[in-house]
Amino acid sequence: MESLDILRELVGFPTVSSAPNRALIEAASARLTAAGAQVRLIENEDGSKANLYATLGPEDRAGVLLSGHTDVVPVEGQDWTRDPFALAVEDGRAYGRGTADMKGFVACMLALAERIGREQTRLETPLHLALSYDEEIGCVGVRSMIDMLAQAPFRPMFCIVGEPTSLAVATGHKGKTALRVTCRGREAHSALAPQGLNAIYLASDMVAAIRKLQAGLVARANARSGGLKTLVLTCPIPPSTSAPSAAVKCSTSSPIRRSFSPRSAICQTMTPTLSSRTYERRRMPCLRRFGPTFPKRRSSWRSPTAIPPYRQKKTRRSSPSSNR
Repeated sequence: MESLDILRELVGFPTVSSAPNRALIEAASARLTAAGAQVRLIENEDGSKANLYATLGPEDRAGVLLSGHTDVVPVEGQDWTRDPFALAVEDGRAYGRGTADMKGFVACMLALAERIGREQTRLETPLHLALSYDEEIGCVGVRSMIDMLAQAPFRPMFCIVGEPTSLAVATGHKGKTALRVTCRGREAHSALAPQGLNAIYLASDMVAAIRKLQAGLVARANARSGGLKTLVLTCPIPPSTSAPSAAVKCSTSSPIRRSFSPRSAICQTMTPTLSSRTYERRRMPCLRRFGPTFPKRRSSWRSPTAIPPYRQKKTRRSSPSSNR
């Protein structure tokens, strides 16, 4: 019941990301100091929030790091049947904001530290405890603690992050890369469109390359785990291309759907027909039909003198009524 008692105290602190977390950090610091830990606080600019880094055991070697964040998501507009900041235990379940993500793990961290101090356990390997803030809004608070660890004489051997994973060990996590891409075209009169270069076409090539990379990631994931349900890829296109963000959602178990909403209303929606490997065009007379993987355009599209396929004249068949 010791960890539940600590959890009850932690849940009582309304540490939503928009609020300070100093009260919780001070309470945790007091517990760890009483257990004999060396505690260090890394404050934000105005001192309203802080990270906590504590060490139990020797300080002349690498140790094991337990890490958790102290902030929680808001509760406004949610239909709670209990006070979200008052722990309630019923039928073997603990109810309250942050009990799973992730004050429950923080409570276990503090309970373990207090047990080590109470039993005066002599640790051969250091035990480090890290508590961060503002994880829910992009892991921005922990960055100052990472900078501090980069300058430490001994870094932890490995880190255990107690995020809820249904008690299954997760050895990896998805990453993210944010890029800004500028595509510049060449202006031309509409009567000489083939002599110009549409920046949106360049952006389309970029999206095609990303989709090729995405397909490779899905294939490798399928080979490792037997199937990846959904992979979502968002590719922002800068305003200079006259097209806002385009979202690509690819699923191995359902048809692909790709939708655009450009300011110039060049295209609306493309729905793939995977059986025929073509796309159905809706209100898009200016666009070619591409395959589901969006292969590169033919070289004739890039030639200044070539006529794009959608501008080529087609011979219309005469109907019986036209002969009258």
